[in-house]
Amino acid sequence: MSGFLHYFNDHFILFVLSISLLVILFVASKINKKDKRLLISIVFYILCLAIFEYLETLFNDSVVHEENFPRYLFSSLCYIIRPMIICLFYHIRLDFKNKKSYFIWIGVAVNTIIYLLALFAYKNPSMRLVFWYNSQNNFDRTWLGYTVYVICALYLVSLIVASIIETTIKKTKRQIDIIIIITASIAILTAVNTIVLKLEYSYTSEAYVLGAILYFLYLSFQKASSDAVKYERDMQEKTTFLMLSQIQPHFVYNTLTTIQVLCEIDPEKAAETIDYFSKYLRMNTDALSKTTPVPVEEEINHAKAYSKIEMVRFDNVEVIFNVEDKDFKLPVLTIEPLVENAIKYGVRAKEKGIVEIKTYKSDKKHVLVIKDNGVGFNTNQINNDGKNHVGLNNVKMRVVNMVGGTFDVESIIGEGTTITITIPEEE
Repeated sequence: MSGFLHYFNDHFILFVLSISLLVILFVASKINKKDKRLLISIVFYILCLAIFEYLETLFNDSVVHEENFPRYLFSSLCYIIRPMIICLFYHIRLDFKNKKSYFIWIGVAVNTIIYLLALFAYKNPSMRLVFWYNSQNNFDRTWLGYTVYVICALYLVSLIVASIIETTIKKTKRQIDIIIIITASIAILTAVNTIVLKLEYSYTSEAYVLGAILYFLYLSFQKASSDAVKYERDMQEKTTFLMLSQIQPHFVYNTLTTIQVLCEIDPEKAAETIDYFSKYLRMNTDALSKTTPVPVEEEINHAKAYSKIEMVRFDNVEVIFNVEDKDFKLPVLTIEPLVENAIKYGVRAKEKGIVEIKTYKSDKKHVLVIKDNGVGFNTNQINNDGKNHVGLNNVKMRVVNMVGGTFDVESIIGEGTTITITIPEEE
């Protein structure tokens, strides 16, 4: 037991990091299965190597060393596993280049066959072709006994050289090559240090665990970056869809017809309406290039341009702006679509339709309220009542995801609708 505690104490970091990484990998849901299996395999073999090294030393105290089969077995397993771990790191690099990696296992296969032969040296001196333990507990080997060191060295050096060529000569900036260079270099240094200082245990496994952790962090970062890009693309697509849905042909035709009539009866008002219409179109077009939240004042001006046009077209519609708080931001195309819904589906049918837009600050939150006295609707049937209700869900999703806000809809049929958006105050 004391021997195990001594070994565990020497490799404490190895066991803690390996087991912790295994637990994280089993619960991680955002890493694809192929990468997860590869990482689990690396950590599994590292732990097996550590356990076999301990068991090999455990049987070191047997009385008859020449007949100590467990020590032969665990020694052989240690020599077999070492190049397998490096080979898995080779898999990481080649998979990123979409190349087949079967050929790299040739060295592992040769190494495995050679060290399986060592098992025949047990009780059979004529089969001492690789390594053996004599009666004085001395370790002896033939030139075949150095196979594992040659294969591991070739693997590690070729990994470093290939990665350096990729990053320096080919000028390919791949973080995975940096990880490979760091892992392989530390493994070589620890192996050399073990040989020079004649240490009882090798600490190359710690280097491989470090490489596995770096690879896991790299995958996590890549996934987070990919999710961020996808999120931004989705937001842009939804904004584009909403913008295009706003510029509906019938609205353009009706507005131009209104302007044409005004040119004959009220040229001054016609010029004013043209100004509002051009601002409205320009703001819709500008929205395509904006992927981040904009000042609420921009959204208010956009809604005002649209409202002015509609108030020219419909005498029974009045839009009131009561802006007290301008110190916050909203996703582009937030207010105007909601005002359009209120006018188009709410107050047009009323004898005197009123839409009120107000902003104020309350309890460290910015509040935007869009209220109308229109016909109202069943909030449980927004998508199934035969009306378009342009972008309600679209706006809600962007408010929640882009500025961490809330989006509440209250509507009473025959009385009107109130939409309340709250945005947390920036610290």
